[in-house]
Amino acid sequence: MMTPDHIRVMALLIPLAIVWPLLPIHGAFIASVSCLPGTLPAFLAVFLPSLGFHGIITLLPVIPEGMWNLLWILALGSALYGSFLACSQNSMNTLLAYAHMALGAILWWCVAVTQGIGPGAVAYVAGLSLVICGLLLASQSVQVRFGHLDLSLSHGLAHSMPWLSTLFVLFITAALGLPIFVLFSAFMTMLLNITSRPAGSFMIILLTWLMSSWYFPRLMQQVLFGRLAPSCKSGHDLHIDERFSLILLLALLVMLGLVPAHWFGAADPAVPIEHLSFEYHRMDHGHSSRFPV
Repeated sequence: MMTPDHIRVMALLIPLAIVWPLLPIHGAFIASVSCLPGTLPAFLAVFLPSLGFHGIITLLPVIPEGMWNLLWILALGSALYGSFLACSQNSMNTLLAYAHMALGAILWWCVAVTQGIGPGAVAYVAGLSLVICGLLLASQSVQVRFGHLDLSLSHGLAHSMPWLSTLFVLFITAALGLPIFVLFSAFMTMLLNITSRPAGSFMIILLTWLMSSWYFPRLMQQVLFGRLAPSCKSGHDLHIDERFSLILLLALLVMLGLVPAHWFGAADPAVPIEHLSFEYHRMDHGHSSRFPV
């Protein structure tokens, strides 16, 4: 109750930067998405960024000006850091975790520059999370059959797993910006609605997006194409439930791309969010103020 407001805001921003990862506290997110067993990484790839996104909407009215500047600097650093590490990974899950961090940092940057949640932001976080979730589910299906795949080698799974190959290619093209999916359209909507774009930081954001055009096709090439590896010859294609889950995610991505942008709405930082705040009494000033939970 006695701490300054900016300390309170910082204390609430730190857990948000953990679940919607930013440097230098991204480690918990990367470990959760890349190391946990089963389908937990795919679930957390959707749940954690959504939780962080909801939290930042809650804090919008009370984040001070100086903290916005810090956030967009951290977002740029996270975008570059995640992109370079994604390009150098030989583990599929780790590559996807860093890709999620890098592309998610673009949204952090847009929020920090505009100091609000503009058009396309909700669709972007939903599209990015669903794309990474689908690729992680495909990765889990591969690991169940063949164990860890070293991405420095080609495995040629397209020869023996046509269902996996088709769905995997669709998710990769969704990540790269195929028009029928939501991710690229939401990305362009966010950028075009930013009125003042610092030239240097804007180029970094574009570089981050372009770098994804390197590591996503590389992932597809190393997993699906080339000569079929001897260790992968005994694997069978996706089961019906595995196909259904991936097709459902692709259908959601298409549906999000068809939904009008105004359906998602936008949050204005000048408008207080009354139902997400509580009132406390400042004894040293003799008045009450609002602070979000």
